[in-house]
Amino acid sequence: MAATIPPPTQPTLDTTLTIALAVASKAAYDYYNGDPITPPQGYTQVDEWTGWDAFLFTGSEEKYGLVFQQGDSGTFIFAFRGTDSDLDGWEDVHFITTGFAPYQGSINPTPEVSSGFYGIYDSIGGSMTQSMRQQLFALIAKYQPTQLYVTGHSLGAALSQLFSLDLAISQPTTSANINFASPMVGTDSWQTAYADTIASGASIRVYNYWDYVPTLPPSQFGYDAVGE
Repeated sequence: MAATIPPPTQPTLDTTLTIALAVASKAAYDYYNGDPITPPQGYTQVDEWTGWDAFLFTGSEEKYGLVFQQGDSGTFIFAFRGTDSDLDGWEDVHFITTGFAPYQGSINPTPEVSSGFYGIYDSIGGSMTQSMRQQLFALIAKYQPTQLYVTGHSLGAALSQLFSLDLAISQPTTSANINFASPMVGTDSWQTAYADTIASGASIRVYNYWDYVPTLPPSQFGYDAVGE
């Protein structure tokens, strides 16, 4: 008689919140493409940020994310878009890892993360005066959220997890991350740092079982998923 294998335990999602974050992630793509932005119900788009996509000795500053505020409250959504340009695709395949250093403070041992994802998050180019990371922490200082939801799709999901760990180390804020179709961001050192720093239930990956993106980078590069 075949053994019955129980399904893995999965967190219970707040449907209204999860859909709001999906809408916010879609809006971040619209921001990049210059299309009309539809905010999540009950929210208003109040700000945005950019990032640097490098290519050999050049690159491009690109629109990457949006800030939404719920009414006049201290509740905010920071939403990252995913791959939507040729330069994004170039960064996506930079599987060689690099050390993650937080915006403030320190973490030991140093987590190893994708150099492509981290390059978008931490680099400055062209006429930029602040990296994506610096812009994000300036937005935190500007709005001082009492509740922050961080989200993103695909590449944006990877960037959202970099920001969530950075925020938890550098400037702890009441926050949660629900991301969609995320590739893996770093190796076992990243997974350990994330699990030790991000509270249980505060980071959730939502993905389609048949989607290949969450299985990337390839297993031979030693990457591991984080969150629940």
